[in-house]
Amino acid sequence: MAEVPVTFDAQGLIPAVVQDIATGAVVMTAYMNEEALRLTRETGRTHFWSRSRQTLWRKGETSGNEQIVEQILVNCYGDSLLVRVVQLGPGCHTDHATCYYRRLDPDDNLRAVAARPRELDLWYGAYEHLRDNDLADVSTTSRLLHAAKPRLEDRLADELVELVGVLRGTHLHEGPEDDVTLEASQCLYWLALTSVRRRIAVGPWLLPLARAKAASDLEQVVEALVLAAEYWGEHVDEREPTQPVELMTATAIAIADAVRVSRVDLEAVLLHDLDELRAKPYLVDYFAGR
Repeated sequence: MAEVPVTFDAQGLIPAVVQDIATGAVVMTAYMNEEALRLTRETGRTHFWSRSRQTLWRKGETSGNEQIVEQILVNCYGDSLLVRVVQLGPGCHTDHATCYYRRLDPDDNLRAVAARPRELDLWYGAYEHLRDNDLADVSTTSRLLHAAKPRLEDRLADELVELVGVLRGTHLHEGPEDDVTLEASQCLYWLALTSVRRRIAVGPWLLPLARAKAASDLEQVVEALVLAAEYWGEHVDEREPTQPVELMTATAIAIADAVRVSRVDLEAVLLHDLDELRAKPYLVDYFAGR
């Protein structure tokens, strides 16, 4: 093979930024030496050089979260790589979709702006469990999921309006951050029940919660939440599976943006609800071993 037209540093390394080709998110940054780059190109799977362990390693060799290489781009100086991949599973060892899941705030604190996919699965699965097992005697949520006409859309619309009130400073409880955490978790709760009742599998509409993203403009977020509340208030037909999935995705994006624009930890919002679910005696069997 001819010499590769890239420049390795004095240690024989070149930085490689890995990008998820489906989402555009930067997944991770690592280093390749000549051998790692050769193996990456030959196998179509990313290989790197560990500076701490002084050894080659392949992404996903132990976790199974492989990166299928679609394209390797070289920067203008030839001294760094952009590797565009199909990411299988979480890209970060912390179980986040990307290693860049935290934001550095002006107060020098790091705040998570994305939730872990595993936590999303656990959270959503708990509601599926309450749907598939009639626990109405001990669980209000199970009772709602088994009711003939639970009016979940009305409750979701109401909570979206209350989240708007928190953002505008007209709906107050404990304080801005606590209020955003509370109301956003309530929005996600009713959104999950609406989805679970329709037997929609965990999937695309939850992805905005797992993707790190910059905060949006406050007024744009408020507008999106108001629009979502209006749509859900119109009682989307449960027999129409396509429109609700699209609407759920747009609603999840608006909720996630509301959290981010408020500079609240998105994981904290999800964990607020997940911790409450873990504390329920009737969900002990569900969480056992998970």
